[in-house]
Amino acid sequence: MSKIQLPPKRNSEPQKEDRPAPKVSEKKIQQIINKGGSPIQGEKTVDDKVKNFNIMILESDLDTIAELCDKRPKKPGRIIGFSKKDWLLEAIQEKIDREKRKFNV
Repeated sequence: MSKIQLPPKRNSEPQKEDRPAPKVSEKKIQQIINKGGSPIQGEKTVDDKVKNFNIMILESDLDTIAELCDKRPKKPGRIIGFSKKDWLLEAIQEKIDREKRKFNV
């Protein structure tokens, strides 16, 4: 047979967690704030500027790019599809990412 027991009694004195945190003076808070600290090391800020340049490409390659752009799904409500310029920029970015992984740059 099993025994039925009463639940444990609660202590009448407050637990460590129940006690309010000690008051810290405003003066001490201001001292800590004014003390400051070392700045965190964030990512390097890169001053990227847009550069323009001309590119010479074969007409057959440009036609192939145009055909590939036309195959891309168009967003609903938009008449203009994926541009050749966007396609070329995307291709360049993919190549850069591949080369970075390959050469651990």
